Amino acid sequence: TAVGYGELNPVAVPTGSDPVSFDLLDNGKAYTANLIGQSVSLINLETNECELIYLKEPPSGNTGCNENIVFDGAFEDPSDVKLIGNKLYVTNNNFDEFFYPKGNGFITIIDTDSNQLDTVIESDGANSGSIRVAGNDVLVLNTGNFIFDAQANEFQCDSNFPPSITIIDPDTETVKDTIEIPLSSMNPLACAPGVMAITPDSKFAFLGLGLVGGMFKIDIENRSVINGASNPVAFTDLSGLNSVTDITFNNQGLGFAALFNSDQIAVFKTDNNEIDPFPFVEPLPAGTKAIHPGSEFFDGVQFLDFRKGNFSGPDLYFITTISSKLGSADIGLLTQ
Repeated sequence: TAVGYGELNPVAVPTGSDPVSFDLLDNGKAYTANLIGQSVSLINLETNECELIYLKEPPSGNTGCNENIVFDGAFEDPSDVKLIGNKLYVTNNNFDEFFYPKGNGFITIIDTDSNQLDTVIESDGANSGSIRVAGNDVLVLNTGNFIFDAQANEFQCDSNFPPSITIIDPDTETVKDTIEIPLSSMNPLACAPGVMAITPDSKFAFLGLGLVGGMFKIDIENRSVINGASNPVAFTDLSGLNSVTDITFNNQGLGFAALFNSDQIAVFKTDNNEIDPFPFVEPLPAGTKAIHPGSEFFDGVQFLDFRKGNFSGPDLYFITTISSKLGSADIGLLTQ
């Protein structure tokens, strides 16, 4: 599978910010959503400095950024960020001090030309996260919630907060529709999708589940659930813990899903959900656990992306967040 590893280069963000997602811009800069820092930073990737930070309250000290802009109460556990035109969309989990949803999440929209707070939109579900664009719509994934029972030492889906997708009209900056995703007793751990990926044709949304190695599949145009909690797309045993931490696509109708706990990258067809389509006879190994299944340790593959432009060699890249390595695989070589 031509898998290799390399070390990561650090990029400076304000100390204690806990950046959990980013949006890379064409001008060599990136916005980061800072969960604990209750802020959003604009980072210059060439100079490795923080040019600007949006905060929900005045800072208690030096943020280390060139410019500080305060929007009173505009953030509550920022989880994802995406620049759409000149508008910066920021999703907010809206947790309490125990990381339990206070209620529905919300979306903060900032005008980056004027650096003014545009509006705040309440989501139709809890724990708002991934922001994606499909056609003329902006889709926000509401992860919902799961509970850990310390006495029983087991996880379970939280029926009070099922997942959903909030659909926003970017022209009016209002909610235009919601896709509800019911839970099911048939698969009691099929919940808490943490990532959402839209196919290149904007027909489907695939949602990576947080507790098991599986996905939900959503028909965006018809606003319907094709594969939900009762019939998820399953990569691994749905009774065993795993997590799909990222999903991406190539231009040949194939999807690639990062399996955090088992250190694998699963391959599937986006049209019919076929898993391990030829020439992929099994998931791609992406860390220790995949190579040595009996190991107590795993590297934790979490982020996937395809290299752009003309080049030769590896094209699919991934990050293992526990071991802090950058890996790659030559998918083009396998599919020729």
